[in-house]
Amino acid sequence: MRRPTHDREVQKYTLEQVEALELAPGTEHEKLEGWVPSLAGDDDLRQALDKALDYRGDVTLTLKNGEKIEAFIFNCVSGPTLANSFLQYFTPSSPEKRKVSYAEIAA
Repeated sequence: MRRPTHDREVQKYTLEQVEALELAPGTEHEKLEGWVPSLAGDDDLRQALDKALDYRGDVTLTLKNGEKIEAFIFNCVSGPTLANSFLQYFTPSSPEKRKVSYAEIAA
């Protein structure tokens, strides 16, 4: 039985080529712990909430009524307006899923 051609072909790399592959640049992550966003407009709020979702840790939300919520955000739904957009979260004190409109969030 004859082996396929690709099994007999062996790629050989120089040491420099192997080292170049091993030194590929990594991803630099933005430091978000302790970050307090400045929210000048709707787009700033949307970007800050996207980062909070990506953060995958507890965040503190400040609502326009002054209430502060420590939350783990697990889902964001972006609608055409802030009133039509919301995020879903858990709090450390309750296992229930909760939801808040973007329009209610101050920071």
